[in-house]
Amino acid sequence: MIYIPYRDVVAAFKEIDFDVAFDEKTADEIYTAASKRLAGLNSSDKNKLRLALMRVSKQEVDRFMDTLRNCLHRFISQIIIMPLFGTRYEFESIDDALTKLNTVDIDRPSGEFERFEVIIDYSNSDTIRATFQNKILLADFLRKLKN
Repeated sequence: MIYIPYRDVVAAFKEIDFDVAFDEKTADEIYTAASKRLAGLNSSDKNKLRLALMRVSKQEVDRFMDTLRNCLHRFISQIIIMPLFGTRYEFESIDDALTKLNTVDIDRPSGEFERFEVIIDYSNSDTIRATFQNKILLADFLRKLKN
């Protein structure tokens, strides 16, 4: 959603000599008259107002367009799924971890399933990294990305 501060909208309308600085205390008749005047704007004033509103909202519009462009041009370039199996080792010191690391046989892995590690790379260099404890949750996540 694009948000244009009230003061900027009022300033844009002033460029066509149209006062829209209303609040809760403004009489209904003034709203009605302004609504009729707005409906009857000529092409020249509509164009001036359009340009003025675009000028005061340029930063917001640019941010929106960048986000939109990113969404439209971004696509998944790679999905990596790594099922991790093994024995969990927990240590209280670096020395204990280093000692055990020297005894771990990575040529003959064993152990229980731990989790899925997932890396999703996008064409615009964005990356999602996630961890899932089971296939069902991982599949649900992937289906959501598809939509």
